[in-house]
Amino acid sequence: MWTLVAVVIHIVNSIILVISWKSCETIDPAAPVKDNSWSCVRLYGPRWERTRYCALCRKSVPGLDHHWTVQFVLQVVYAILCLLWLHYCPFDDARTIGYVVKSCLFDTVRTIGYYIGAKNSELSWRLETRRHTLELVVTQVKTDLVVRENPSLLRRVMP
Repeated sequence: MWTLVAVVIHIVNSIILVISWKSCETIDPAAPVKDNSWSCVRLYGPRWERTRYCALCRKSVPGLDHHWTVQFVLQVVYAILCLLWLHYCPFDDARTIGYVVKSCLFDTVRTIGYYIGAKNSELSWRLETRRHTLELVVTQVKTDLVVRENPSLLRRVMP
């Protein structure tokens, strides 16, 4: 009986999360709040009156962070898998569980890499610039060490 109640609650929750995800994906984040609505409900308040610049989209975006909609889908899948696990464990041997864990870790790293390492993001540009600067500093330090060890190289370059 309680399992059925839990399944119904999670199914309703999953449907709401999927509808919210679809709504977040179909609404243009740079459009004014008055143009965007969710089931004829418009959000008002101090959070929705301010806008932020999104480096990934290169737009001014009102309100919440709009890039974490993948998280909603992952939460739905996680809830469904937890319910299936409680009802019947589909993974009988350790090898199958290992495959599932490895695939989940791979997808997690790939998803995080998408958001952090996107080529058009400001964060990626900053990290690339810092890496290039670090390479220049390391090259200069190596050059200085070589010149200190062999001062005759400096005399050849400088008249």
